[in-house]
Amino acid sequence: MTDCAKAREVHALLISALPHRTEENLKKAAELLLTDGNFQEQKSTLVAIQSAMAALENQVGAAEAETLLLQATQEALLLVQKCCSDKQ
Repeated sequence: MTDCAKAREVHALLISALPHRTEENLKKAAELLLTDGNFQEQKSTLVAIQSAMAALENQVGAAEAETLLLQATQEALLLVQKCCSDKQ
């Protein structure tokens, strides 16, 4: 899988994540970033995902969880834009 495809997969996983419960898609997205050496420097995306995961695990309010999930999704979109524009 190319960097662009992986970045898109991370973004797709985050879009489909639900803010009201701990979601496997957040874990899968974080795992994709952690297991690929090309994404090790993409700390902002990983931190945003981990923040959303921690908030869900700590059962924060729905509004806060939604905000953190949105931030993670936005970071992932920036990652897609960066990775996919490098290939064009």
